[in-house]
Amino acid sequence: MKTLKKPDKLVVSCLGTQIYQPNIEYVENPYLIREGNAVYNALTDEAVLLENKDSKYDLIHRWFLVPKNTDVGTLMYLIAQKRAYERNGPGSSLKTFYTIFTTTACNAKCGYCFEKGSKILSMSSKTANDVADYIIRTRVKGNKPIRIKWFGGEPLCNKNAINIISKRLNDAGVKFVSQMTTNGDLFDSCSDEELKDIWHLSTVQLTVDDVGANYERIKVLPDGAYERLKKTVERITELKIRVHLRIHYNPELGMETCKKIIEEFKDYPNLLMYAKLVFYNDSKEHYDELLKIETEIEATGNRTYGFPNYSAPNFCMADSNRIATITPTGELTSCEHYTYGEHIYGSIYTREKKQDVLNKWSIREKYEMPSCKKCPLYPSCKKLVMCPAEGKCSDGYQYYQIETIKRALRKKVEEINGRDSNTNN
Repeated sequence: MKTLKKPDKLVVSCLGTQIYQPNIEYVENPYLIREGNAVYNALTDEAVLLENKDSKYDLIHRWFLVPKNTDVGTLMYLIAQKRAYERNGPGSSLKTFYTIFTTTACNAKCGYCFEKGSKILSMSSKTANDVADYIIRTRVKGNKPIRIKWFGGEPLCNKNAINIISKRLNDAGVKFVSQMTTNGDLFDSCSDEELKDIWHLSTVQLTVDDVGANYERIKVLPDGAYERLKKTVERITELKIRVHLRIHYNPELGMETCKKIIEEFKDYPNLLMYAKLVFYNDSKEHYDELLKIETEIEATGNRTYGFPNYSAPNFCMADSNRIATITPTGELTSCEHYTYGEHIYGSIYTREKKQDVLNKWSIREKYEMPSCKKCPLYPSCKKLVMCPAEGKCSDGYQYYQIETIKRALRKKVEEINGRDSNTNN
């Protein structure tokens, strides 16, 4: 049995190794996804390649086989409780990740933006200094860098706040790496020194809906924005900053639009592409088309299929004490989709928290489709009721998720076979 994806340490410490009992009848864990001899176990978040020499004892030890009539729901509950304790139990108040809104203003006007109509707030120099003080005060100490995500609006509409916070952290000797979600149109105002030496930028996420003038029309950006985007991608990838290019698939525009985008960006180094439906959709047909687009991406070598990170310490920023999401005014919000109003639970200026807000955000999704309990990914679907992005599912999305995992299994097997072939040669 070759491990394709190792189980998270939290899962292992919760379930441990299952010991074989000779007087018990064992059956397959119902939450397995198979692709040939490769199997993904959603219960333990592990993937393995089965070999002829493997015995049933190996499968029992690693929870691929479980006692007949086992209450798997109880096992799922134990895992969830262990993870919850790790992310929200004693000692979890120190932060490892900060999402910082430098502004809610944006130079683009994408029609699908979730922040459309939001208040325009911008972080002042004083607040930026206060945010730096908050990070210095609340971060986890140690050699591992903390992570920062610059967010907006368009974070580069307030580059000053990024510089103030980053320089303060650098001067204080705080190790950090940062990432940015941006439309990329304002990078020509940023120096290489800022990107690499001051902000320690490691990853940039960009979204592309079309090419040329159509891109500019959808985002409502000035003429020349598409060419500026390509120059930006060329520049930051040459600086060895990773670009995650999110390609929006709009069924109304069709697959050909996505193919044009793939062709335009396929030769840039340090760039990965992935496709997303621009609007939530429950059509299996549209998810089939999305998979075809990702097949096109994979053929260029710019797409890597990974396994879900269900054993991660948290589902999202609202699900862990170790993550802080900071608004332009220095308030703490439960989710980056909400920068003011009833979802604010605290502030960088006080230790007081609105526990009723935090309690509301801790409630797990209870809605279930008829097909949920038969879905092999059921153990991973304890989403938050309040989450505006992850609370929905459909038969089409369920199918897409399973197919994506099967592709990840195939990819890993191909890598193993390739390594074994090279070794034999």
